[in-house]
Amino acid sequence: MGDLFLPAGFRATGWRIGVKESNSTKEDFGVLFSETHATAHGVFTKNRFPGHPVVVGRRHIEGGRLRLVVVNSGNANVANGPDGLALAEAECERAAASLQIQSTEVLPSSTGVIGRPMPAEKILTACDAIKDRLQNSDPMSFVRAIMTTDRFPKYRCLRLSPGFALTGIAKGAGMIEPNMATMLSYMLTDAEIDADDLRRWLPFLADRSFNRISVDSDTSTSDTFAMLASGASGIRVRIRPEDVAGLRSMAFDDMETLLQSLYVTDPSGLVEASNFLQNRLNTDPTSATFMAASLQVALYLALQIVRDGEGATRIFRVIVRGARDGEQAMKIGRSILNSPLVKTAVFGADPNWGRIMAAVGKVFDEQHPDPEIRVGPHRMYPPGHATLADLEEQMRQAEVDFTVHLGAGNAYEILYGCDLTEAYVRLNSEYTT
Repeated sequence: MGDLFLPAGFRATGWRIGVKESNSTKEDFGVLFSETHATAHGVFTKNRFPGHPVVVGRRHIEGGRLRLVVVNSGNANVANGPDGLALAEAECERAAASLQIQSTEVLPSSTGVIGRPMPAEKILTACDAIKDRLQNSDPMSFVRAIMTTDRFPKYRCLRLSPGFALTGIAKGAGMIEPNMATMLSYMLTDAEIDADDLRRWLPFLADRSFNRISVDSDTSTSDTFAMLASGASGIRVRIRPEDVAGLRSMAFDDMETLLQSLYVTDPSGLVEASNFLQNRLNTDPTSATFMAASLQVALYLALQIVRDGEGATRIFRVIVRGARDGEQAMKIGRSILNSPLVKTAVFGADPNWGRIMAAVGKVFDEQHPDPEIRVGPHRMYPPGHATLADLEEQMRQAEVDFTVHLGAGNAYEILYGCDLTEAYVRLNSEYTT
């Protein structure tokens, strides 16, 4: 994971204000601050009952600029009626007053137990103290402040050869379903990027990372993924419409080549991915590096969330190929990814391909021929030459690949999940106690 640092123009800190349980000493309030008017964009939960900070954040992000992110953990400001919305708005106003910025330049976030009354006075008093607290920037305390059931902090930082830096921070371990972005994630860069470029890039970035993961198929009410660009490095990045279109239309073999480079976290993987994008998209080296780096950071954080899935012991990919279109690939991919029987088979290293077949078949509104099902390089159905021992060996890997080929077209999807264990049930049966 490496050392945690922030790109030029950003400060962060976190501290305990008493939102989390009374016997806890953990930080539960954090802020990220841009010393300049950073260009910004965000994507939010698609849950029909969004948290009050999400409602406010959607309004504020429309301006394309942010100065401050404010987060509390331990108690989610969700389903608290008019008082909850008023608190989210007051939080932005008090934080803005502390730093002498506009309240519309503040992005609020909240995560934790849903529906409990918020300790409004504690939160607003903390907002008054933001300016003083930011005198000593401590990014790791911010990372800790946004965590709930996370077993470890999640961040990735890169210094790129064109002369800019990129840092991604995330939290999440439960209520993770590929239906928006993630739990909470913030990406910071000192590159100079227009707000319109961020608006077209961030949804694609989410779609290829956070929108393709699932721990338990439950979409949180508070999910937020935001990117802020301070421009402090003076290095210009462009994201053209044709760049995003080219990536969205990329054939499976090309996308898999790109992904395999991005999964490699040493510098060679990023160099390879940057060169691939520069040549494939016919763009400048700096912009190609930014696209590759932000994709690598988003994928890394998304996979860290899956690895930290509540009770998880191993992760798996579901690759659906040969689909009629993306919609069919996504429906079938999610059915496999979220099947409790498939997830428990992954936990037990049981090569029971019948469970995958059943997950494909229960997508009742799709017509498809018998699929080909593989685990790693071995065909499971129709039966191939692999022995049971071969299949079990693949299932025992820390990372398992399932490929389902539908033979109906050229569309595909690639999704990421984790196994289902006794620990998940135990943790979630005791969550509020």
